Amino acid sequence: MTTLFDTAHGTQDNQNFLYDVRHPEEILYIIFILKDQLARITLTESKMSVTYEGKPCGIVDDKVMLNGDKVTNGKNDIGGLSFLVLPKQVLQTHFLVLDTKEVIIHNQNEHCAIRTLDDTLLMIDNTNAQQPNVLINPLGEFVYYNDDKITQSMSCEFKVGDTILTPDLMLERRPDQWKVTTFSKDIIFNPKFFLPQHRKLENPQDFPEYRRSPRLNLQLPDVTFKYEKIEDKEQAPKGGLLKAILPPVGMLVAGSAVTLMSGRNPMMMLATALASLMTVTFTITQYRTDKQDRLARESHREVDYQQYLVKLTGQLGLAHRKERQILHYQHVSPELLLEMIDKYDARLYERMVNHKDFLQVSLGTGEQASTLKVTSDYTSRDEDDWATHVKQIVGTFSQQLDVPVVLSLSNQTLGLIGNDEALRQTVENLYLQLAFFHSYRDVNLITLVPEATYTTSWDKWRFLPHFKLKSINTRGLVYNAKSRDMVLSSFYQIVNSRKQVLAAAGREKPTFLPHFVFTIFDDSYLAGHGLNEFLAEDMHDLGVTVIWCKENRKLLPETITALVEVKNHQTGIVIQDNDQHLDKLYQPYPALDSKESFEVTLRKLSGLVHMEVEKNAIPERLSLLEQYMVETVEALTIDERWATADPSQSIASMIGWKGKKEPAFWDLHEQVHGPHAIVGGTSGSGKSEFLTTFLMGLAINFSPEDIGMLIIDWKGGGIADTLADLPHFMGSITNLDGAGTARPLASINAELKKRQREFRTYGVTNIAGYTKLYRERKSPREGINYPSKPLPHLMLVSDEFAELKENVPEFLDELTSVARIGRSLGVHLILATQKPDGVVNDQIDANAKSKVALKMSDEANSKALIKTGDAAHITQAGRGYLRVGESEVYELFQSGYGGVDYTPHATKEAIQDERIYHIHTSGQWELIYDPREDIVDQDIVKADVPTQLQSTIKEIVKIFKHSNYSQPDKPWLPNLEKVIVTPTGRVDENRNLCVALGVLDIPSMQEQKAYVYDLEKCSHTVIFASPGFGKSTTLQTIVMNLARQNTPEQVQFNLLDFGTNGLLPLKDLPHVADIVTLEEHEKLQKMLDRLAQNLAERKSLFKKIGVANLSQYQAKTKEELPIIVTILDAYDSLSQTDNRKDGIDNLLVKLLREGAALGMYLVFSAGRYNAIRMNMMANIQTKLALFLNDDGDLGNLFGREKLAQVEIPGRAQIKLEEPLALQIYLPVKGDSEVDILIALEQEITAMIDSWSGNLPEAIPMVPDELDTKTFDNYISKTSDHVLYLGLNKASSEPETFELFKGRTLGIFPETVKQAKVIYPFLTEQLLNQVSNEKIIVIDTNNGLDFLRSNVSLYVGKKMIKAEPQLVKDALEDLIEKDASMQQLVIINGVSDIFEKLSITPDLVLDIIGLQNINVQLIFMDNMSRIANSYSITGPLKENTYQLLFGGDLNTQRFIDNLSMDVKKEVHAKNVLHVIKDEELFNIVVPTEKEGE
Repeated sequence: MTTLFDTAHGTQDNQNFLYDVRHPEEILYIIFILKDQLARITLTESKMSVTYEGKPCGIVDDKVMLNGDKVTNGKNDIGGLSFLVLPKQVLQTHFLVLDTKEVIIHNQNEHCAIRTLDDTLLMIDNTNAQQPNVLINPLGEFVYYNDDKITQSMSCEFKVGDTILTPDLMLERRPDQWKVTTFSKDIIFNPKFFLPQHRKLENPQDFPEYRRSPRLNLQLPDVTFKYEKIEDKEQAPKGGLLKAILPPVGMLVAGSAVTLMSGRNPMMMLATALASLMTVTFTITQYRTDKQDRLARESHREVDYQQYLVKLTGQLGLAHRKERQILHYQHVSPELLLEMIDKYDARLYERMVNHKDFLQVSLGTGEQASTLKVTSDYTSRDEDDWATHVKQIVGTFSQQLDVPVVLSLSNQTLGLIGNDEALRQTVENLYLQLAFFHSYRDVNLITLVPEATYTTSWDKWRFLPHFKLKSINTRGLVYNAKSRDMVLSSFYQIVNSRKQVLAAAGREKPTFLPHFVFTIFDDSYLAGHGLNEFLAEDMHDLGVTVIWCKENRKLLPETITALVEVKNHQTGIVIQDNDQHLDKLYQPYPALDSKESFEVTLRKLSGLVHMEVEKNAIPERLSLLEQYMVETVEALTIDERWATADPSQSIASMIGWKGKKEPAFWDLHEQVHGPHAIVGGTSGSGKSEFLTTFLMGLAINFSPEDIGMLIIDWKGGGIADTLADLPHFMGSITNLDGAGTARPLASINAELKKRQREFRTYGVTNIAGYTKLYRERKSPREGINYPSKPLPHLMLVSDEFAELKENVPEFLDELTSVARIGRSLGVHLILATQKPDGVVNDQIDANAKSKVALKMSDEANSKALIKTGDAAHITQAGRGYLRVGESEVYELFQSGYGGVDYTPHATKEAIQDERIYHIHTSGQWELIYDPREDIVDQDIVKADVPTQLQSTIKEIVKIFKHSNYSQPDKPWLPNLEKVIVTPTGRVDENRNLCVALGVLDIPSMQEQKAYVYDLEKCSHTVIFASPGFGKSTTLQTIVMNLARQNTPEQVQFNLLDFGTNGLLPLKDLPHVADIVTLEEHEKLQKMLDRLAQNLAERKSLFKKIGVANLSQYQAKTKEELPIIVTILDAYDSLSQTDNRKDGIDNLLVKLLREGAALGMYLVFSAGRYNAIRMNMMANIQTKLALFLNDDGDLGNLFGREKLAQVEIPGRAQIKLEEPLALQIYLPVKGDSEVDILIALEQEITAMIDSWSGNLPEAIPMVPDELDTKTFDNYISKTSDHVLYLGLNKASSEPETFELFKGRTLGIFPETVKQAKVIYPFLTEQLLNQVSNEKIIVIDTNNGLDFLRSNVSLYVGKKMIKAEPQLVKDALEDLIEKDASMQQLVIINGVSDIFEKLSITPDLVLDIIGLQNINVQLIFMDNMSRIANSYSITGPLKENTYQLLFGGDLNTQRFIDNLSMDVKKEVHAKNVLHVIKDEELFNIVVPTEKEGE
């Protein structure tokens, strides 16, 4: 016996037994845990420690440590567990074929095939090599069968994949081999029992990655075979013997006759006869010879022809068989395909889109014409045996029997007719062929099946990779409403997008991949779906083949170009193909699902990852630092690169590798690849990453003094956000602020003008000359002017300029114009897009010297850049082609990627993805377990690892910070911030009307600065804005900043809030006189009256002093009047139908015309331009507009120069020399509206507390609810004999009436109800002011009966009726006598008493007009009675000092010439009209609250 290691192949294939891992060479130790269920630990170079059941296990100093104990090789017992430790050095694996029927593995039997050290006995019965049996007798230390510990003898079938582990070896059965891995060199093999082999790969190399093998492109023979006719049979001459004999016989007869007749010598006649006889004899002999020769030739003719036929037919048969073999090779039967899939045959995925047989399938087998051209010279009239035979040969070999019946799906719509079972089997056979021969990258399947049949028939197909629609991340199986919504809607978007691309492609039609095979078993899912518009026409140009499956031809659509009827399992008919009628019979392939392990075979395809092979040795992936062949950012030596860089000669940036360690550079210097370029790449091509790598290369090689970068990213600032920290970064123009094109264009043009200006200043013509001068400034030469600021090459990078061209074409036009002008100015334009086709016009192409094409969506877009379709076939992100100028030469490169983790000098660690996903039936993945979440839950925080890009940027920033390089001026300032808090000013002794209002953006000056709002210069101001965009906030900011810088004695505010209480937070500001809303009619009128009064008073004052304006007044009088600012919010809330509008507008017009000179200003807001009258607009100095829904309003305000609007609250535009953007300050700091309100309240409270001076006078207003207690607060000091009537509504001051002054008082409530409201308050005062014995009440209607017990004399209705004369006499005595004692006489029902007592009119006048200081007369009655009594109204009106009355002013007769507005006023019950000194006003009488 010898060891197997001594054989020729013994050591060549030895490796550890985990050969199925990707990198077996990394394995260091295998450790088995010998429990009832075998467990295993693998320690590798990248994973040198693990934890098992809480016990640490790892490699320390090349030794294995288990739970802190050092272990040796072999078996170890630690902590109650047994471990088998196997280092990689002892593992030897061999692949064998058993050469005998019985194999014994034991340590004693001399006939052992493998002699071991352990007592375990293994016997393999290999009689049936396909189903071998094994006997396991556990006599040794341990034995495991399929990880289960065996404790007693057992026998079983040893299946493929089964394993046996003993202390000495591991035995495993593989499909075609036996694998034995030994753990000791003392194991002895007997070669008599084995045939050693190389390991047979069961999976493709690099599994699961799969690459196509070279294809054997067998072509059908194109040979012509022609059968010639057999030579014609030689015919015997007719009458040949007679013709030969007759001449000599005739000569004999003729000669004899002449002799006899002439009488000549008879001997002569005899000689003639002999001659003739001899002639006849020779003639007959020749005849017989010729006949024999003819018969011989006839016999050879047929033999030769037969040999000819055999030879030609043999050649034809060989070609015919070869053709048959090729046909079966080209279209393998589904049964054989299953076997080929099981073995991962090399023909897998062999067909590509450019192959002729792409999308060709076989329906079954049948008869079809041969490609061989077989003909013969025989015609239909030839009917001999040879002709018949040859015709049969020609007929036989002109056809191929039982060969695949092929149908192409590439340019057709296929209709299948048959029962459900037959249709399903047919489609399954087609799908298997498509799946085997075509990569899932080239062909995808979508199938609409009834829900009832999915589980039984189609569920097994779900793992086929061709059903996985990568673009929409779901499976293409539609079997219910949910899957329909997921698949069909997304598929519709794909098809619609392809149609748009096709329409834009023009004559050259693009090829769409993947090609979709869309099969419809159940068209109910399509009801009402948008896909129907595409299904109504041929879809092959869109990369879609539709297969309709129906029971009847009538149910198929008219778009069908190929029609197949599946009669049954034995017969099918190809009725039509490519619109040609055929009626070709075939025998369908048998059903696939009857095959054993059919689903398992299908699943084997799902494990492959198809790797498309690139045509070069460029690395598939390349990190940023790997690109520079360094491990650390320090190794880049950026400072040295900056010091040696010469941008006047080159501005090259490394963009990647074009070969193994062969750098690819892109140099946009005007003399190399520049100055401008175009970059194309579809979504996912790595376009943004490529641009980042390019710009990072510039930042690595050149200092900020040499290179600057400005990003125009209409998608949203991705690149800009990445590179924002670079000192080279000069800003970004994005679509986030929606600022339109004016701002960026102004900034860029300003930069160009600046550079031209600088060049002229220093006498240079290009950027190289300027740079040279700037660098020589430290060693100056006499007489030369050197620049002090750097002017770097400016990279203008526009990401997605196709979108730019579509949305703002004028911007792109300007950019190309900028590119043309900027060639010598050091401005470089890089335009990047997904779809250059149709976007790159002649002007752009002429300006772009170099083009970079990453992965393109189709060949048309690829050709638009590099004049070839190669870029459409790139599959790797970051891979691309660079073409310069008009050269047809272009280079392929792989760009570096900076997004990988930066871990310099770190030990490579295998990253194991331990996440667990649930794969839904739709094919979508749902994460159900992520171990990283457990780490977070355990409060174990792993520090974020920076990327190489971030680390490189950090290094560049550090180097720049510690260098002497200066930062160039930025051509582009960042967009105005959306929220800016106002800077706060201080109160000064002198009035300061200049306040900060916001930040101005001035792109034409490359500047942003604070905008100072000077109230005196800006004068009257209007602010336009739609709701929600900050007009109230703007007013708040103006008010608060003016208040911060001025005292309430210097600036005062009147607040008119016609909107939604936007000014309400300012109401307690000490500078605010008052605030009024549109609904507060009375207060509003008072506010307007005060404004009119202020205007009039100041106008009169200035006239009196002899000055024209406030500044003259203050200069002349040395007195300071407060500035009065009227703040009006939401002016347009004042409706056109409001009867107050004219009055308000007239006052505002007057304020606008006269106010500025008088120190009175109007600042107001409106939502619409047309809301303000033209005579008002003409007097408004400053117009400011925030966002307006009607863009036309901006045109009215600013004309054609208006800026594009931005929907940002507080973003305004104002016209100074030109319209400029302005971000309004917030009045106070606050993260939310609530925070702002709180901050405002706190600051206003602080202002109130800090101010002790005079405050502006508030608008006097009577409280909404005036009771006696509240009223008492208005009375500072009570006086004797003073009657407090109520509060004057106009002045909110108490209205009084002094008793015993010789004046009469009339009180006439409208109704009894009103009397009951006001009488108690008034009579209670009378009782308190006048003693009871001095009060007399004459009450005609007993309305004052409640006073009966509180007065000296009460004359009621009954007494007046009983003693009228007595009462009359008393009244006369009151008039005639001069009373010496004070008396208060209250006459209630004055109209009745004069009538009932028959008092003459003269006496009435005397009573009403009584002016006795000791007699106080008070007349009371209901207004309705007074109004109807003509005899009493006049005397009361003329003789009563003060009249109080209620009711409608339309019916009263006390005062005339009232306006309709006054007459229509409606008042509460506690309000009385008052006439005093011929003036009408209103008072509010205090009343008690209900329940008091």
